[in-house]
Amino acid sequence: MKYLMTILILLLSLNQLYGAVQVDFCYVIDEKSKNLYRVAQDGSQSSTIGEVEECSVEAIAWDRIGELYMFDAATTSFYTLDLATGMSIFKFVAPTGMRADDGTVHQIRDVDSMDFDAFDSNILWCVERIPGPSPDLLFSIDMTTGLVRGNVLYPVTGVGGDIEDLGIDPLTGTTYAISSNNGLNCQLIVLDTLSGAGFVIGNLLEAGVQVDDMEGFGFDVDGQLIGTTGSNGIPNSGALYFINKGTGAVQFLTVIEECGDIESIACFNARIELRAASVVDGNDCIECPNLRQSACDAFTSPTINIIITDCADFIEVAGSCPEGSTLEYSVNAGAWVIIEPTYDDQTTEMISIRCRCDEDDSVVSDQMIAQVSTGIPRPCSDANGGRF
Repeated sequence: MKYLMTILILLLSLNQLYGAVQVDFCYVIDEKSKNLYRVAQDGSQSSTIGEVEECSVEAIAWDRIGELYMFDAATTSFYTLDLATGMSIFKFVAPTGMRADDGTVHQIRDVDSMDFDAFDSNILWCVERIPGPSPDLLFSIDMTTGLVRGNVLYPVTGVGGDIEDLGIDPLTGTTYAISSNNGLNCQLIVLDTLSGAGFVIGNLLEAGVQVDDMEGFGFDVDGQLIGTTGSNGIPNSGALYFINKGTGAVQFLTVIEECGDIESIACFNARIELRAASVVDGNDCIECPNLRQSACDAFTSPTINIIITDCADFIEVAGSCPEGSTLEYSVNAGAWVIIEPTYDDQTTEMISIRCRCDEDDSVVSDQMIAQVSTGIPRPCSDANGGRF
């Protein structure tokens, strides 16, 4: 019996190309100045890219492949952003959907929260801010059609009345969000994407002091939560924070813009690296300079299969990583190792595999997780294919 797990090698294509650097930065938009910033995730540096033309942007999201999406409430439309200039490119107008609570058809107008699904970049999860006492609405969009998946909008229940932003953990797929009451009493929550029910993890506290008006929210590649405050941020507006996803505790990093209104943030959260462009045999491609073969070949490595064979007590892998990189394994989210894991028929194991560049230890393939277990011992086969 075979279990297939595909290693996805994700490439980033930018109009402005950088040298080989680790993925350790985010993009933010200040709604007041409309500036698009590139910010180191630890707040150590930032740069202004340009001014975004649209005037009411409170949600942006990185699609984990190569595009930064945003929603503008003034035009009720989705756009992508040129990361070199800040220029926006229209994609589609916000769709309608049916509310799960009363069955009415609702036109989406004010998306305040959005992030792409951890395992499918064609799915964009969103929350629309609904004014007044009505609950905000959780839904997902099929990016191939621009329509609401299942045509269902779920009211968010069990938490504060306002969902400021949501973020999906790239390591687990869990949907986190920030809830508040008009920007106050901000709490870290988890959302059930099948119902809209919210569950509180804890208040956003720094050394026991409440931090409020946390408007932007997202994950980096390692599963670190990062947040930004709006113009009414307490104690700092326009600021960048680390957030502990287990408790809600926050750590101040820096002020991005004095008196700023940073209502959206998107961090690169896929296992990729920015690479300089090159041309191989006349074709443009993205290069991994650490791999010891041509750039294009390096990123077209064979599909890697996990094969469970009769009587085997170890994981057999068909296919290989690109030359100059090493195949690594992780069992049940444990440490990454190069030794094939053993297999236990009676135990469900979550096995991940990935490729890593040898020279600089950078990950060049996305880690994918598959459940490998039959729950019962496998029979053995003799030379004629008979079972015993």
